[in-house]
Amino acid sequence: MKKTICISLLFFWASSLFSQINTEVFRKEFSEDGIYHKINVDLGITKGNTEYTTVRPSYRIDWLKDKFHNFGIVSYAYAEDAVKKRENRGFIHLRSSYEIFTFLYGEAFVQKEFNEFILLKDRNLFGLTSRIQIINETIKIDSTERLDIYTFVGLGAMIENEELKTKPSKETTVGRLTSYFSLGVNVSPNILIKSITYYQPRFSNDKDYRLLNESSLNIKFNQNLTFRTSLRLRYDSEPPEKVKPRDLNLLNGIQIDF
Repeated sequence: MKKTICISLLFFWASSLFSQINTEVFRKEFSEDGIYHKINVDLGITKGNTEYTTVRPSYRIDWLKDKFHNFGIVSYAYAEDAVKKRENRGFIHLRSSYEIFTFLYGEAFVQKEFNEFILLKDRNLFGLTSRIQIINETIKIDSTERLDIYTFVGLGAMIENEELKTKPSKETTVGRLTSYFSLGVNVSPNILIKSITYYQPRFSNDKDYRLLNESSLNIKFNQNLTFRTSLRLRYDSEPPEKVKPRDLNLLNGIQIDF
C-alpha cells in the first residue's frame, strides 16, 4: 500500500512540474560499456491543435565507451482519420556526452525536425550544454521497500534555424538558452518514474520561449520488455498565426530493449 501511494503521488507531482516552470526523456542509464538498442511503439491520444488517436514508433541506439556516452534517436508519428491526415511529424537527434567529473558532463548535440500541424516545415538545432547531477539518493520507506532518486540539471546554449510553412514562408535563425531539469525515481527494480522539463528562451527576447515537459511511468516485465505510459505537454509563447500555444499528448506503449 505504501508503495502504491508513493507511485501515485510522485507521478502526479512529476506531471505537474510543467505548470511551475525532449530529448533528455530518451536518455537511459547503463552500467557498462557497449552498444544498446531500444524500440518504442506508442499508442496515444492528442488534444490541442489536432485531436486524434496516433501510433508513434521510435528507435534509439546508445554507444558507451570509457567516459563517452553517444546516442542517436529517430522518431516519427503519422495519423489520419476518415477525412484527412491528422498528424505528420518526426525528428532525428544525435548527442555526445563526456564525463568530466562523476557529477559533471559536457555535451554537444544536433537535431533536425518537422511538424506539419504547427506549421514547422524544418527546424535545425546545434547546441553545447553542461549536465550536472544534483541528487543521487536512496530513501528507505521501511525494512523492505526503498526509493532510488536522482536528478540532473542541464544548462547551455543553442543555435536554432527554423522555417515555417506560412504564407509567405518565414525563416529565422536565433540563439536560445537551453535548460532542463530531469527527475528519476526507481520505486522498485521494475518500476521507474521519470519527468523532464525543458525551458528555452530566446537570448534577444525573453518573452519568446518554449516549455516542454514529458513525464512517464515505466513498468518492466522482463529484461527486454517494458510497458510505458507518458504525458507530454508543450507550450510556445509565440506560435505561428492560427496555431494554439499548447499541445497535450497522452501515450501508452511498449519498449523493447536489446
